Amino acid sequence: MKHKSYVRNLTLSICAVVVAFFLVEIGLRVFSLFSIYNDNKLFTASPVSGLPRMTKANLDKGDFFTNSHHLRDTEIPLDKPPHTYRIAVVGNSVTIGHGIPQSLLFTELIEKDFEERFHNQPKIDVINAGQTSFNINHFELFTEEFVYQYQPDLIIYQFNWNDLAVLSRMDGRRFPDQIPERGFRRFMLRHSKICLIFYKLTSPGDFAEKLLGYYNNPIIVGGFYRDLFSWRKNVKSRGIPFATLIVPMAIEIQAMDKYPEIAKQFIRMKNDIVRKIQDAGIELFDVSSQFRENYLEHHEDLFMDQGHLSIKGHALIADLIEDYLAGFVPAYDSLSAD
Repeated sequence: MKHKSYVRNLTLSICAVVVAFFLVEIGLRVFSLFSIYNDNKLFTASPVSGLPRMTKANLDKGDFFTNSHHLRDTEIPLDKPPHTYRIAVVGNSVTIGHGIPQSLLFTELIEKDFEERFHNQPKIDVINAGQTSFNINHFELFTEEFVYQYQPDLIIYQFNWNDLAVLSRMDGRRFPDQIPERGFRRFMLRHSKICLIFYKLTSPGDFAEKLLGYYNNPIIVGGFYRDLFSWRKNVKSRGIPFATLIVPMAIEIQAMDKYPEIAKQFIRMKNDIVRKIQDAGIELFDVSSQFRENYLEHHEDLFMDQGHLSIKGHALIADLIEDYLAGFVPAYDSLSAD
C-alpha cells in the first residue's frame, strides 16, 4: 500500500509540474502576442523597398512621438533656417532610445545643452535618426531617403557590435554555437519560451562567445566594412562630414566582472575595428572605455533589458560626446544665411 501511495503521489506531483509548465508556457506566449500587438502600434512596413519595418510616422504616445518622416523627433522644417547647424545621428535602437522618455534621449540632452551653450548662435539641431530594426546594410539607403532631405551638416553613425551581425541577436531561431544542431536541448530552446528565457538568464557567457565568433568571421566583418565605407563615400560625395560613435553592448561591459577573459577579447577586437575605421580616414569617438570605468567605479545600471541603454546610459553618452560634437560646429558668422 505504501508503495502504491508513493507511486500515486509521485505521479500526481509530476503531472502538476507538467501542467504548471504548460500553463506558464501558454502565459508567456500570450504575453508575447500582446507585446507584438503593442509593437505593431509603433512600427509599420517601410514605404521604401529594401528597408525593414520602421517607426510609424506622426506617432504621439506621450513619451514616444515621431514626425512625419518616421523619425523620433519633432517636426523639423526641411528648409534649413539661416545660421543653423544640423547634426543627424543615424543608428539602431540605442539612438532611437528603446524604453527611454523622449526628453531624456541623448540626442535631446545634447541639443538642450547646445542651446544653453551657444544661445542659438548658431542654432544647433541634433536630429534623432535612429531605427530599431536597422543594421549597417540599411543605413546608406535610409540616409538617402530620410536624412539628406534635412540638409545635415554632419552625420554621426552610432555603432555597436550588433551592427556587425544582426544574427548575433538570440531569439527562438538563433542560438550560440555551443547548442547542438540536433537533439532534445535544441528542440526545447526552439519551441519553449520558458527554456529560452532560462537559457538567456543563465548562459550569458555562451552568448558573449557567440558574438566573439561573429567578430572573428572575416565574411561578416568584411561585409560590415564594405557597407560602412560605401555609405561614407556616399555621404562624402555630398560634402557632408561623417563620423562614427561607438557605444558598447551591455555584455561587453558586464563581462568585466564575470567573464574577464571574454571582456579582454571584446576590447582587443574593438580596438582592431577602431584602427580599421580610423585608417580609412573616418572620424571616430569611442565611449567604451568611459562606460567601463563608470561601471567598475560606480556599478551604475547603465543598461536595461536586452542590453538597451538606461536613462543613466543616455545621460552618460550626452556628457561624453557634447564637447566632441561641439568641435564640429563652425562660428556663427561662417554659417551661410542662404
